[in-house]
Amino acid sequence: SAIKFESLSEVVVVSASESNIHLILKKGSAKCNVKSLPTGSRFWIETPLGIVKVRELNASQFMVQISKDKDGKMICSVSSRVGTLDVLSKAFSSTVTLYENQTLEIHESGYAPSPRQNTPQEDEAMTKLSSIYIVPKPD
Repeated sequence: SAIKFESLSEVVVVSASESNIHLILKKGSAKCNVKSLPTGSRFWIETPLGIVKVRELNASQFMVQISKDKDGKMICSVSSRVGTLDVLSKAFSSTVTLYENQTLEIHESGYAPSPRQNTPQEDEAMTKLSSIYIVPKPD
C-alpha cells in the first residue's frame, strides 16, 4: 500500500502492521493506494469529523482531505476512485458506503452527508499518486 501526504499535513501513525494500519489525519490530505486486504486486516484513517475504513478484500484508491469552508468551518472530503469505503460521520454516528468514483463531504457545520459523483479535478488529483510508503512491521 502507498500513501502520499500533502506537505504541511499533520498525521499520527497509531499502528502500522501487516494486518492493521490506523492513521489519524489532523489536517491536510492523504492519497491512498491500498492493495487487497486479507480477511481480518484493517486499514483506516481517522479525521476530526469522520473515520474512513477500507473494506476487506478490496483494493482501493482514495483521497481524504481536511479543509475549511468560507466561514472557517472544517470539511472532511473523502473521494474514492477504486474500491468501496465505509465512511463514519462522527456527528451523526452513521456510516455511509462510498463506491467507486464517488465523493462524500462531512461538514463541521452539521448537515447530513450524502455521496456525489467525483469531479474531473478530484479524479485527476487521485491519479497523481506517488510512492510514499508506510512499511508495516510484522505482527
